[in-house]
Amino acid sequence: MEFYFSLNGRVSRGQLWTKFILPVFGISFTCTLLDIGFVMMTGSPLAPFGILFAIACFWPGIAVYVKRLHDVGMSGWWYLAFSLGPVTLLVLGFLTGYLLPAVVMAGMIALASLVIFYMLPGSNGPNDYGDDPRIWRPDFGLPMEGAGPEDATVMAADEAAETPPAPKRRKRRAAPAPSPLPAGPRATFGQRGL
Repeated sequence: MEFYFSLNGRVSRGQLWTKFILPVFGISFTCTLLDIGFVMMTGSPLAPFGILFAIACFWPGIAVYVKRLHDVGMSGWWYLAFSLGPVTLLVLGFLTGYLLPAVVMAGMIALASLVIFYMLPGSNGPNDYGDDPRIWRPDFGLPMEGAGPEDATVMAADEAAETPPAPKRRKRRAAPAPSPLPAGPRATFGQRGL
């Protein structure tokens, strides 16, 4: 439960997808089906399952986003800039009449937020916000969850200590063996010699 409610620590991209995004998509799909059934049975335009699930995901979404920012070495306060910044720009653009530049700037902030959240790898080893959430398996070299700082350091030291293989030397071809056939005119295989 600490994964969903605590603002401390770090969340790797793998943890983000397996423990948050995929389960949220699955539960959202189920809630949508339940809401469709509810609306068809009652005739009410209200979708209670989706509303309750959105309320339940509000704080865990913030907590996971903040820990993802921690993983790339940024403060959790950047969450306010990424979430409130576009809204503030749109309101100011609407009030001042400069809506198009405000929309462009808000889009750039949102795009930067998505790149950081989904694409940037976390910093290797421990940072100011905790230990690396990945562990290196020496047999496959794949990141796994539950890493300690010594695991990433040992793997990095092993990779640095490896020396590149020596270049392969080309073997000289031996001189061709003499032909057992007598020397004479070359065959032209049906072509007339000129």
